[in-house]
Amino acid sequence: MTDYKLLENQIRELAKNDQSWLPLFANASAMLMDAIPGINWVGFYIRDAKGLYLGPFQGKPACTRLEIGKGVCGTAVDKNMVLCIPNVHEFSGHIACDAATDSEIVIPLRYAGRIVAVLDIDSPIVKRFSITDQEGLKSFAITLERCADLSPINEALPKEAKSGAKEPGMPFELWLFAVKRLAQTYEMVEPIFSQLSEMEKQTLRKEYEQSY
Repeated sequence: MTDYKLLENQIRELAKNDQSWLPLFANASAMLMDAIPGINWVGFYIRDAKGLYLGPFQGKPACTRLEIGKGVCGTAVDKNMVLCIPNVHEFSGHIACDAATDSEIVIPLRYAGRIVAVLDIDSPIVKRFSITDQEGLKSFAITLERCADLSPINEALPKEAKSGAKEPGMPFELWLFAVKRLAQTYEMVEPIFSQLSEMEKQTLRKEYEQSY
């Protein structure tokens, strides 16, 4: 089983020497490839005004450019959410960079509330990524967001990054507090709640039940 907490500690240590996003993304790719069994590609796509371009990765040569809203990576950006696809062959519009890939997980990385990159991991195994993997990778991505200097990527984006989804303009902790404490209507809560993972939804339900 992959020790995601160890990976978080390792990336923090690496960031003490240099917080530049490029070397940290490169090392993160190597670490994840070495630590996660049953995967055939791991890396990052970086966001710019045109869409997504290929960043540091481990694996076979990959697509150099992806459009927002297309493929798993582009859809994750467009919908502003983590996407875990058990079988990519059943995902409409999947972009096959490696025909051996059967499942995929994409985790957005944010700076100042905007998606600036995505972590993309492929596997030749159907249903490779469990809930534990999803939560571990999301936590690793958050650690990377906090360790890496992502401001150069953000500065290269237009003031209003083109995306079909409204992106939160505050840290996740404040955003979650606002949802739980300030949102007053179903219409306000539902689109946000629907983006949470099953584990996050269960946690909110437990907190709700304990508050009454």
